[in-house]
Amino acid sequence: MTAKYFLSVLAGFLFLNIAFAELPPYVYEEWQENSPEELIVTVKKINIQVDENNNRLLHCSVTVVIDDVIRSDTGLGDGTTVKIKYFHRIPEPYFAGPSPIPVLDAGQSYRVFLRKTDEKHYTPSAGGLSFISQDNFQLFTPQVDD
Repeated sequence: MTAKYFLSVLAGFLFLNIAFAELPPYVYEEWQENSPEELIVTVKKINIQVDENNNRLLHCSVTVVIDDVIRSDTGLGDGTTVKIKYFHRIPEPYFAGPSPIPVLDAGQSYRVFLRKTDEKHYTPSAGGLSFISQDNFQLFTPQVDD
């Protein structure tokens, strides 16, 4: 193997690692700010199916009830039941990439960032930071000093 070939392969691996690297925080913040729906919800039911062609890909279908509406382009209101569909990718070991959209826990409350996909469903609109658990609300809520 020549040195040129070795360096070319090494450069290719480095490029792939950069191409799939974690996104900077401001990207997630922009996605959250531009999200059509920002809601506080409680998860009522979750259904997870492993993809038949890729066991590292989970199909998630989540039923939530809206506790509070921060903003809604589609006119959602408190007490409304919404169905969210998305994929969760289980990262390969040592893989650096964008944050996966987390799997939610039934009974837990989350701040969610969504967009409508069809008449019955919504999908995450801020990548891996589309769902923020109740325990972490304060980490992502600006504090105002009196």
